[in-house]
Amino acid sequence: MPPSAAVMMLFELFAILVGLVCGSFARVCITRWPHDRSVVFPGSHCPKCTTPIKAIHNIPVISWFLLRGKAKCCGATISVEYPLTEAIGASLSWLLFQRFIPSLAEIDVAHFLAWALYLCFALMLLIAAMVDLRHRIIPDQVSIYAVPVGLIGVFVLNLAGYDGWLAISWQNAALGAAVTGTVMAGLSLGFLFLLNREGLGWGDVKLLTTIGAFIGL
Repeated sequence: MPPSAAVMMLFELFAILVGLVCGSFARVCITRWPHDRSVVFPGSHCPKCTTPIKAIHNIPVISWFLLRGKAKCCGATISVEYPLTEAIGASLSWLLFQRFIPSLAEIDVAHFLAWALYLCFALMLLIAAMVDLRHRIIPDQVSIYAVPVGLIGVFVLNLAGYDGWLAISWQNAALGAAVTGTVMAGLSLGFLFLLNREGLGWGDVKLLTTIGAFIGL
């Protein structure tokens, strides 16, 4: 194996590990945000008996299989959604790494920042989708509150000189958020006015505004 290929494999392994950790955090967000609970305090704990989870029992994907889907403290069933979300996080991270940093030539600060920003974006969409499926809501944390994250992130990429895949100007990002938000809000109000019922929820409006901030027009 050429040295360059071995180095790329190490970077890709790093991307997978980052994705596993981010996927684990995304699962915490999916579980707590619909109930307006902090994702920081308390730390990881058993949802049934509230016993703190030891680090050895909190390894993404691996711990679930070692524990056979049962909590070590009380034997409560651990949903398969936990390792599934972590595995999706790893897959998203690896796939995005392939797009943003396809070779050693792209290994620089600008491309790493782009990968990190759009991994964050992909995980936001994952959280929004999974919460919406279960609770029929889209948390503000991954919709309207995320708009500044997209705008500032794109601005930082512009400063870093990023010109690869999905490269847009901060002006394009701002226009994308403004136009998308305005059009979607207009459609929502139009449905309400014409049909006297909600046709497009405000959670969807805010999420689409965020998407506009990240990918522009």
